[in-house]
Amino acid sequence: YAAVSKAITSYLGDKFNRPVAGLTRDLIRHTMASRALPDEEIDRALFYLEWADSGRFAPAASGEDAEALMEGADSLIKDLENMMARETI
Repeated sequence: YAAVSKAITSYLGDKFNRPVAGLTRDLIRHTMASRALPDEEIDRALFYLEWADSGRFAPAASGEDAEALMEGADSLIKDLENMMARETI
């Protein structure tokens, strides 16, 4: 869960030229919106970050949950990469 959270925040920090340490959920939402990314993708990114955080801090997460989270986060990053490559954001 921690690795997924770090992967998403590191990716976004790199793409938006922001330090990962200061990348709050509000700043992520604002920065993604200012780059004209669709609201659905913004919500999706925040959803996966919340899911990763809940998995880190809540016991009883299953291996299936972790696998679904990793697959979803991977898909998110690929989709964002494609969108930003087309838009040259």
